[in-house]
Amino acid sequence: MNIYIKPEYELNSDEINGIKKILSECFFKYYVNREYFKQVAHHRILAEENGKIIGQLALDYRMMSLNKKAIKVWGILDVCVSPEKQGNGIATQLLKKAEEIARKHKLDFMLLFADDPSLYENNGFIKCGKNNIKWLKIDKHEMLGLGEEVISELMIKEIGDMEWETGELDMLGYLY
Repeated sequence: MNIYIKPEYELNSDEINGIKKILSECFFKYYVNREYFKQVAHHRILAEENGKIIGQLALDYRMMSLNKKAIKVWGILDVCVSPEKQGNGIATQLLKKAEEIARKHKLDFMLLFADDPSLYENNGFIKCGKNNIKWLKIDKHEMLGLGEEVISELMIKEIGDMEWETGELDMLGYLY
């Protein structure tokens, strides 16, 4: 198996089709013949085996504001593995690759939203569901305004020297 990172704009048609396939298998009610949910990712970490995409993780590199302090964040989106390959540690390897790159580039945090936190807790993420979050509402290629609420599914992993704080998180963009 080969795990690699690639900018979204460099993906070839086989990679895009592989991403579409596993996203539709794993998140069938959200992904119908497309490789993104609300916005195109900046990078993808892909797991490939015998020329076939078997796992993927999308990355959004973004500045955010935590209690009015600028933070550099890897937003983790759409972690998924082909159903026939699940349970083999592939998602963990994708997360480790994302962390390796985040540390190399001195980011402050990795951030995600998870309905089922077990995979992420096993990989060092913690629940931070007490922050008031502000974001840009987007649905079906249309901006709908601003959202603001506490979202219990928020999880983070500290990468740099900065400690996470409870308070206000302004995503300075869309919600993952």
